[in-house]
Parts: sequence; C-alpha cells; structure tokens
Amino acid sequence: MGVQYDLPPDGRIRVLSASGGVTVIAEERRDVEIEPANRSVELKESGRGRHRHHRGILGHLRSHEHGEGERQHRPVLEVKSKSGNIEVRCPLGTDVSVGAISGSVKLKGTFGSVKVSTVSGGIDVDTVLGNLDARCVSGSISVERCAGRCDVSSKSGRVRVERVEGPTHASTISGGVEIGTAGSDEVELKMVSGGAKVTVFGAKLPRVRFNSLSGKMHCECKQGSDFDLKVRSISGSLEIKGR
Repeated sequence: MGVQYDLPPDGRIRVLSASGGVTVIAEERRDVEIEPANRSVELKESGRGRHRHHRGILGHLRSHEHGEGERQHRPVLEVKSKSGNIEVRCPLGTDVSVGAISGSVKLKGTFGSVKVSTVSGGIDVDTVLGNLDARCVSGSISVERCAGRCDVSSKSGRVRVERVEGPTHASTISGGVEIGTAGSDEVELKMVSGGAKVTVFGAKLPRVRFNSLSGKMHCECKQGSDFDLKVRSISGSLEIKGR
C-alpha cells in the first residue's frame, strides 16, 4: 500500500523521475495513491510559471514536459523521484504529464490529456480521450488509442499507434511507424531510416502524398479526398491498407 492524496476535481498530475520506471494507472477511484511512500509530493494551486528558475535534473525534466497546454490555472499534484521505480494510481480521465530521464513510462487505463517525455526509455500508453504528446530520444512508443490530437516522435525507436481519431503527426530518425487512423483528420509521418504502415478504418479514402528517395508505396485501398496522408522518408517504404 502506498500513500493516498486528495486530487481536486479539476486537478492534474505531473510526475518527474530522474532514474527509474514510472507507471501510472487510471482506475475507478477518487483519490491518488503513490507508491513507494517516500517520494516528494506537493499540491500546487497553479502550474503557471512553475517551470522557471528550477535547476538540476528535475528542473530540466520540467522544462521538457511543460507546454502551452500546461499553463493553466489548475491545481497540480507534482510527484518527484530521483531514483527507483514509482507507481501512481489516479481517477479515470485524469490529465497526466510525465518526464523521465532514465526509465520507461507506462500509462495503463483511460486518461484525459497526456504528455510524456523520456530520454532513455520506452513509452507505453493505453487510452487517451484528449490530446497526446509523447516524445522519446531512445526508445519505442506504443499507444492503443488516442481520441484527440496525437503528436508522437522518437529519435531512435519504433512508433506505433493502434487507433487515432484526431490529427496525427509522427516522426522517427531510426525506426518504423505504424498508424491506425479513423480517417477524419490529417496524418503526417516523417522518417529518415524506416518505413511506414498505415491502416485506415471504415470506408475513408486517403489523399496520399508520398516522398521518398529510395522507398516504394503499396496501397491496398482506394484513394480519395476524405483526409490527407502525407509521408516523407529518405529510405523507407509506405504500406496502406483498409480495415
């Protein structure tokens, strides 16, 4: 058992880890449980401007995971860990941001909006009802479902999004990309060394724009004008299929 904390109805969670894996579980509950109990936890009434004037490793993490969407007058339950694995259990639909230097990040369950940034370690996300921003330097990214805007990038690692329903932007330098899209918004993929596989759900017809120096395109579904599919790759092919 960990330690329980109250989270205001409009509150969000921010987890910062220097070394160690981070697991966040969204489940049927009203409070937040953090394990182990010896982690630094602070409830801040507003995250506005908090990312400034912080030095050291954790300050560096906050600057990377802090974006325009974070600058809101909303309570933030901030959890900081310098070493060791950490597990956080929170209510379903909670907005969560995680920054980790060395260690993987796993988000299990259904969340609101999500931001994840890692330096060395993979990212694994179940369901996001809002927008998703996931960035990784060395490691793969795997997402089951994103209902909003999806921005995912990895410099060295594979990127996979099983189903996305909003605008999608995915990029890798060394690694392939697999995307399943509902076909209602633009999909843009950029790869240096690696191919792309795109699955189009329903009867949507993509308008495909494919640019590659040495790759080829294989499309099993008809093309149309339902949504734009833009793919750039130096040495990778593109495979498109319908489902």
